[in-house]
Amino acid sequence: MLAPFRLHIYMELLTFPKAHATSADRLAQALTNAGAPPRLIVNARIGAYDPIRSPFTFPKIALLHDLRVAKLHALAMRVIAGEFEGA
Repeated sequence: MLAPFRLHIYMELLTFPKAHATSADRLAQALTNAGAPPRLIVNARIGAYDPIRSPFTFPKIALLHDLRVAKLHALAMRVIAGEFEGA
């Protein structure tokens, strides 16, 4: 049996840290924190702004448009800087 301290470390290794979240998850979390409309958050969660899974021809432009309409200019600048690009 593992000692309580070692068990704690083992359990931390089994859980995924935030660094392993997908770009869609990170974008959805940032939208939630910024108070974005629910439609944008749902689109982010389903991958509508993902370059591969998106139904849009230019998903980044669609995202930027939606962010500008929602008056989330600071978040739009983070998208332009590439903060939510897939790794």
